[in-house]
Amino acid sequence: MPCSSWRNIEEAHQTIKDYFRDRSAEQARAVVEEWKSENIYPYEGEAKSPIETAERKVFDIVASSVNDYLQDFAAAPPKSKARFTFACSAPPLKGVRRICS
Repeated sequence: MPCSSWRNIEEAHQTIKDYFRDRSAEQARAVVEEWKSENIYPYEGEAKSPIETAERKVFDIVASSVNDYLQDFAAAPPKSKARFTFACSAPPLKGVRRICS
């Protein structure tokens, strides 16, 4: 196969990956916004440091993954969601703090 064909395939592959990553991020933002409206999101305002920005990103990824993979989770009471999500998120967040400091 000519080099230009491989290049086109690689570009198409990257475009598809970018699309699904963006779509996933969009869905995670929707979950985060819902949690903010339910007052169970643990952060307020803007991040105050690069470490807090990283913590928020890790939290958002873990929390939205839990929301996606546990079918009854979205219907759970807000306080139950908060306790469960924070318990799942604590270990990765401690790792982020340790790596960044």
